[in-house]
Amino acid sequence: MTTTLRTDQVLVSPIVTEKSVANAGYTFLVHPKATKQDVKKAVEDFYSVEVVKVNVINLPEKLRTVKGRHVVRKKAPKRKAIVKLKAGTTLEFNAFTA
Repeated sequence: MTTTLRTDQVLVSPIVTEKSVANAGYTFLVHPKATKQDVKKAVEDFYSVEVVKVNVINLPEKLRTVKGRHVVRKKAPKRKAIVKLKAGTTLEFNAFTA
């Protein structure tokens, strides 16, 4: 059984780092249950652009030790999407409000 997400639930936040800017696409943190089709529809609806390709990456949870002790903190698992747009189109991240 698949759950359908509303368009405003799919995109959590844009990821703007040196590495993500250097790539040919735009990177977003997305809902853990979002599919490629959900991400494509959300970006097209929100930014009014044409999406060519969507790649989705699941990032596993990370375990961290604190001050060299056996105390471990967990960082939650995440899912991010790299979106490639039609040639000649750009996005304005300042317009993003989740």
